[in-house]
Amino acid sequence: MPRLLYLCENINFIVPNANIKLEKVEVMLPGCESLPDVIQDISPDLDSYYLVKRLPVVELVKEEFVKEILRKGHFTGISVGTRVDNHTVVAVLPSGHLILSVDKDLYQELGLSGKPSKYTGRNATRFVVEIDLFNANHSNGKKQYNRVLWSLKDRLNLTFNFIFSWEPINEEKVNFMQLTRLWDKYVLEDLSIVSHTIQKTQTTVVPKLSHNQSLVSTPGDGQDVSSIYEYIGTISCDANQVGGPGIYSSSYTCPEPCEEVKGITCQRWSGLISSEKIKQLLKALRSFVKSDAFVPWAALTVHGFDDSPVSWWRKEHGFHKNGCNLYTILILPDDTYWLYMAIGTNDECP
Repeated sequence: MPRLLYLCENINFIVPNANIKLEKVEVMLPGCESLPDVIQDISPDLDSYYLVKRLPVVELVKEEFVKEILRKGHFTGISVGTRVDNHTVVAVLPSGHLILSVDKDLYQELGLSGKPSKYTGRNATRFVVEIDLFNANHSNGKKQYNRVLWSLKDRLNLTFNFIFSWEPINEEKVNFMQLTRLWDKYVLEDLSIVSHTIQKTQTTVVPKLSHNQSLVSTPGDGQDVSSIYEYIGTISCDANQVGGPGIYSSSYTCPEPCEEVKGITCQRWSGLISSEKIKQLLKALRSFVKSDAFVPWAALTVHGFDDSPVSWWRKEHGFHKNGCNLYTILILPDDTYWLYMAIGTNDECP
């Protein structure tokens, strides 16, 4: 089971895993019978992401790709069909870092500097190689650049099935043909982000939350944070809730204190979703919760890919028993929030 951490900070909203590869995003709005326009207008399913089959990893480090694509937008990509504890995995972050997670034999063949994995014991069997593509030395003619090209192309021509998203920085959309021109040898498949809606239109009981209440991790005095998180999970799973105890041996009731609202909407999107989109959703939710008196709070839950080589703040990520790396931001009307983090066994605590 993942570790569950609880943090409570005031006003200063920060997306905690801006470098994580995001596979699933969920918005929960009690007091709403449908998704409001402010969220629909920036819905992740309005965007696309792409699949390139058998893409040589050297294409991701070439100077032209860095100049024309990475530096002109937010590029996020990860290999698919690869297991981070067993296979070679590659990821490219919006920060311009390329991450390779490799086994010991491949690491020795690569000839690039890296660090032993923190999760393979004293005699390291896996290594993590990080290449800063925005570094001044990563340019044509520089020794470091030539070394990387030689290692990834002439020495080991690694290929992957690779998914990515790209959002140009400036208002005017950069012509996507730039990328298809660079990768004209490969077929780019346009993939759609999938959405799923859970709606409860009848009057529903939800936890009554206040930032001023004392917070505890076990039932008793104060607000039981674990029970609140469990409640969010029941809605996310579309589980039936029973109004009173004793009806069934496995009955569930809303944690106290609670209040009635007119329905709940829970919207989930799955695919490759950028951290920029999460920031947009968070900003819109903060504004909506403050302006709508019938919405007592909102929850934004973000799941990272289980087999991503990095998660929290570009730190190494492994799978082991589970590759869980997710967080939930519970937004209150006074512009404060609660932050839940579920961290896997092979993750460094952020």
